[in-house]
Amino acid sequence: MSLDSLHYRTARCLNVIPRGENYEITHELNGRKFVLPRLAYQLLTHLKEPTTIEELLDRTSTSFPSKEVQTMLNRLRKGGVIVATGDDETYHRRLPNKTLMGIPAYHDSAPEDLQNRRLVLLGVPFGSGNKLDGACAKFPAKIRWFTQSYLSSLHARNHQLDFRGFGADNSFFTSLREWLASNRLTDGGDLVLQPNEYPSSVYAKVERLTEEINGKGNVPIMLGGDHSLTFPAIAGVARQHEAIQIIQFDAHTDTYVNRVAELYAGSGKAPHHHGNFLSNALKSTKIAKVWQFGIRGPFTMTPPKDARCKIVYAHEIPDFLQSNSVQQLDPDLPTYLTFDIDFFDPTVAPGTATPVIDGPGYRTGLDLLATVLDRVNVVGADLMEVNPDRDRDDQTIQVAVSTLLRLINGIKM
Repeated sequence: MSLDSLHYRTARCLNVIPRGENYEITHELNGRKFVLPRLAYQLLTHLKEPTTIEELLDRTSTSFPSKEVQTMLNRLRKGGVIVATGDDETYHRRLPNKTLMGIPAYHDSAPEDLQNRRLVLLGVPFGSGNKLDGACAKFPAKIRWFTQSYLSSLHARNHQLDFRGFGADNSFFTSLREWLASNRLTDGGDLVLQPNEYPSSVYAKVERLTEEINGKGNVPIMLGGDHSLTFPAIAGVARQHEAIQIIQFDAHTDTYVNRVAELYAGSGKAPHHHGNFLSNALKSTKIAKVWQFGIRGPFTMTPPKDARCKIVYAHEIPDFLQSNSVQQLDPDLPTYLTFDIDFFDPTVAPGTATPVIDGPGYRTGLDLLATVLDRVNVVGADLMEVNPDRDRDDQTIQVAVSTLLRLINGIKM
């Protein structure tokens, strides 16, 4: 559809305040503010009903050149102030007043350099895919609070800080420092969701979000939320590649299906959930390989029979680290890495709805993550199922922050 044929109208969720000769417009969903001079605002008053640019110019007899009007409309459309034919008026990211660790905010309207990809941290506060306890939806807010309290100067004082407190020599964190120093570690804010929003709407937004960010050559890193979000996130990333590899850190296989659940899902009567995201992902022929680390417990006695899946059980991790088995991971396949916090033993990370005993310890888990990251090319990632309501003295949030920093450090620039 050509730009000239698009119909524009003002968005429904706007707050307008006169400021002298100007008008301050605030979008209630994404929080963005615009200040327009009186003449420009008068143009907007003619967009209460869908209107083309040509109709707008005829209706107002404005002296604005058509190109200037188009430029203004494009800018306001990116900010959500106006919507055009086919736009989803509910799809927004809300940038925080203070970013994670003081890193730059990610603006998708900025030109992207495909040779210098960015990492984009994205909060998705959704937990309805976990019917046991959906409080993992609070994790994006919790990690923002924690990093603001203890790591707010990480970006600004990057080269002055001593990282040995995170369990390795400073030389180990060279990549993390480079991501920070280059301003290529960014905060994309939180996906705007409503408490009563349908899961299908949430999943569609997540798929679009990861597809758009990865399509610009950048790496989306989702901070969930429950593990059901990983299925649409993988789908969005997979759209940008011929084939991908999935690396899963988890206590569970997340391939739990039965005939009744399949019947309801196939009939469109029930969505997928946090326990079967991988079953759904495996339906795509674009998934070339899957590696699962940390699997254990009585829920895993019927592992996936798909030949693409390789399981490294929790008790096998030490042997995996001591051998040369990591060479079996494909370094050439674009990789999506998903990390469920219940991968760790509950004594390490109690703040999750589905803890499983006899899991990897903190040091073993982070060593495995570093070893895997050194081998693969990550194009998308997430950190899921951190439940602040079940945490003890912020122990799990500390583990989550350390895991996130190790993940960032291991992604190749």
